[in-house]
Amino acid sequence: MRKTLSRLVIVYGGSGGGRSPLRFGEVIDFGGRPTSDAASAIRALAPEGIACFIDEHLRWTAEVAELLGLVFYERPTTDRLTDKLAQRTGFRDHHLPTPAILERR
Repeated sequence: MRKTLSRLVIVYGGSGGGRSPLRFGEVIDFGGRPTSDAASAIRALAPEGIACFIDEHLRWTAEVAELLGLVFYERPTTDRLTDKLAQRTGFRDHHLPTPAILERR
C-alpha cells in the first residue's frame, strides 16, 4: 500500500514576518488581517488538521480552528494556557493543587 504525505502549509496570524523556521512547506502570512479572511483562504486548502507552536498565536489558531470546524483547544482553554492567573484560577476552581495567587492591577 502506498502512503502519501500531507501538504504542509505554515500560516502566520500575528507577527512572524512570513518566514518559516522550517526549510519546507508553503508559507502564508495573515498578520494584521481578519481571522475570517485567514479561515476562508485556509478552507480552500481543505485542511485535515491544525497545530500551533507559538504561545502568542494560540488564541488566533483557536479562532481559525473553530471557524473551520477543526479539532483544537477551545478559546477558554487558550486563555488558561497563555494567562498565568487564569491558569491558576482554573486549577484552584477544580480543586487541583496550585501556588497561591495574588492579582496585581
